[in-house]
Amino acid sequence: MQDASPLESSVQRKFAPAPIWTKAMLAALQIGVKGGKWHSLIDKVSRLETLRLGGAQVERNAGVAGVGRMSVERFAQARDLYLAELAEALRDGSYTPQPVRRVYIPKGKGQRPIGIPAVKDRLLQFQCSKVRN
Repeated sequence: MQDASPLESSVQRKFAPAPIWTKAMLAALQIGVKGGKWHSLIDKVSRLETLRLGGAQVERNAGVAGVGRMSVERFAQARDLYLAELAEALRDGSYTPQPVRRVYIPKGKGQRPIGIPAVKDRLLQFQCSKVRN
């Protein structure tokens, strides 16, 4: 395997795991992108390799089911199917996040509300934060 250039190594460590960065993206960093930014990240986020990274992170973090009641374990059982569906929905513009499940947890003398996103939404939140940062 060929060593990454210093730019590639720097970019990959700072922003996102290596599989997210395509040759075209790295070339654009070398020669510049108009205005210095990418204006659309959906093609990066919707790649199966990128979604698999998010799925692995969500599975590592575990957690409870969101409003759709799909657990992380159930998602993992049919991971490839769910990721393919998600990638297609992102590409064709039909993806819509589910509402966040509201749960109250004890806090001091009262309760504090927390929001629990659906597994697919968590996966995308993780990936978008990695691609965007």
